[in-house]
Amino acid sequence: VPTTPRALPIQPVPPPGAAAPSPQRSSGLRITLAPPAAGPDGSLPAGGGPFTMPIQIADAADVATIALSITYDPAVVRAPTVTQGSFMMQGGVMVTFVPSVNAAAGRIDIALSRPSARTGASGAGLLAAISFTAGTAGTAEFTVTGVATTPAGQSLPMQFTPARVAVR
Repeated sequence: VPTTPRALPIQPVPPPGAAAPSPQRSSGLRITLAPPAAGPDGSLPAGGGPFTMPIQIADAADVATIALSITYDPAVVRAPTVTQGSFMMQGGVMVTFVPSVNAAAGRIDIALSRPSARTGASGAGLLAAISFTAGTAGTAEFTVTGVATTPAGQSLPMQFTPARVAVR
């Protein structure tokens, strides 16, 4: 029975003395919600506040736009407000910052863009901060989802780290 020749995959070999190429990280930029400092029992006092929860970004490369949606329990967290951080302002660029709070539904939407910039923001820093008061006793899970793009409109991979706030 005649056999058909098959092509075998060829693995490139670096020249002698050259380092092998390192695999590129494709995990993407990271968004982390940092819960506010809690009392000795690990919780916030009911009715207390205001408390601030920073929204940090890390491992970012060439971010031109970012949109985040954050959900939480509106009975445990009340009266949230959102302020802009400095990360997207790199290079003195004017930033469009549009926060939207739906306190009844427990949802915060944040949109940031660098419309006049030719390059995106890179590195790590503060995207925004959420200030709130503690409501009734319970635990609020802050979950975050979102999208980010480069100045060319390419989607950037993202990882999210949620936060938990306990109120007693």
